[in-house]
Amino acid sequence: MPRLVERLERAPAVLHWHTARLHGSAQPGKTLLSRERPVVPCPSPPLRRRPRDPARLGCPARTLCALHFASLPMVEDNGAPVNPTMLAWARERAGFTLDHAAEKLGVRPDTVLEWEDGRRTLTFGRLDDLCALYKRPSGLFYLEEPPTEETALPQDFRSGPADRPTPGLIYVVRRARERRLVALDLHDELAEEPAAFPFACERSDDPESAGAKLAAALGRRGPEEPWRDDHPGYKAFNAWKSAAETHGVLVFQAPEREIGAARGLSLHDRPLPVIVLRSSDSVPGRVFTLLHELTHLGLRQAAVCDLHDGGLERFCNAVAAAALMPRVDVKRLVSELGGDADRALARSFGVSEEAMSLRLLGLGLRTQAAHDAKARLFAARTRRKEPAEKSGGPAPHVTVMAHNGIEFTRLVIDAFQRGLVPAHRASTYLGTTYPQLAKIQEEMDRRLARAS
Repeated sequence: MPRLVERLERAPAVLHWHTARLHGSAQPGKTLLSRERPVVPCPSPPLRRRPRDPARLGCPARTLCALHFASLPMVEDNGAPVNPTMLAWARERAGFTLDHAAEKLGVRPDTVLEWEDGRRTLTFGRLDDLCALYKRPSGLFYLEEPPTEETALPQDFRSGPADRPTPGLIYVVRRARERRLVALDLHDELAEEPAAFPFACERSDDPESAGAKLAAALGRRGPEEPWRDDHPGYKAFNAWKSAAETHGVLVFQAPEREIGAARGLSLHDRPLPVIVLRSSDSVPGRVFTLLHELTHLGLRQAAVCDLHDGGLERFCNAVAAAALMPRVDVKRLVSELGGDADRALARSFGVSEEAMSLRLLGLGLRTQAAHDAKARLFAARTRRKEPAEKSGGPAPHVTVMAHNGIEFTRLVIDAFQRGLVPAHRASTYLGTTYPQLAKIQEEMDRRLARAS
């Protein structure tokens, strides 16, 4: 009972303290355990937005504060003095229609139009929402004129109907171009010369010859014995990705929620062409997509692909298959392991069993009927496959490195360690926070030590 009486006596002080904290005027030396009643200046300093609901603060007196929340004064928000024309420009560049943007923001389309016409004041809270939706910094909306940036999208080679590009895909392309420009600047700062991508081909080339030329240009040749025990295939994936990055290609990855139905895309700008892979694909699937997009770079094409078997995509698939699974090596391993050892064959070359079966069919080492039977087996296996248990996934800094690629991450970390780039800018380049930046540094040092 005495403790209850003491708490009731202290309740007004607690309430005053939390009210002061909400208004930003709580004294730094005071705590809830202090028996001295905190002094609350009156009137409290103005805020741009109404304080958050104390019931969501998780504080000990949240119930008491919630009872008085309705009595707190509404803080005046005179709006953000943005350039209305920049609002429309950012929306259109992000690929949003008025209706789509309004749906995402939870407002009427007329409201979005009035913001863009300057007839309605945009609050700071709504400005934050627009920054998150359009993936732009808030400072952009205060510019007098839009910045100059490349807006052309890669040619769409996907098999489906030509739909309007999704906002996610547009952002993936824009982000890839931004990182390429950053990489060029970092090469200049580090006094390094970007490597030149050494592969080129023509649509009229023989796919087998082009594939052998691509593998030779990347310094890769034939199957690898250690890959047979590699599941799910990261040794092969990292080997091919490292070869591409060493020879002047930036390899990024993007989640499916952004890149959508596309398996990958390529930007053929020189120097430092770019490839973006869909991170949710299987590891052997990403290996094949990487070689497919490298073929597009050899053709000097910017492309968005789903790897369907038709037109130019068929040629790129054939070149990728020839580079990953050379004819001579396939025939040799078939004679050693047998024509039905699909799993061992596939892992030897770092590809999927489906890709291996298609390669055997193309080389005349498997009949169409046998391939169709294998295809039905693969499909049944996929349907029976239980969803993998969620184990939390890789560490955040590992995911950051995977999405940015090792070469781009190396450039940022090297510039940061030499004092050429401050910590906040290095974190922005990699899309991470400063604590993760320190872990990325440690991981890069470990990889360099293993490589040496």
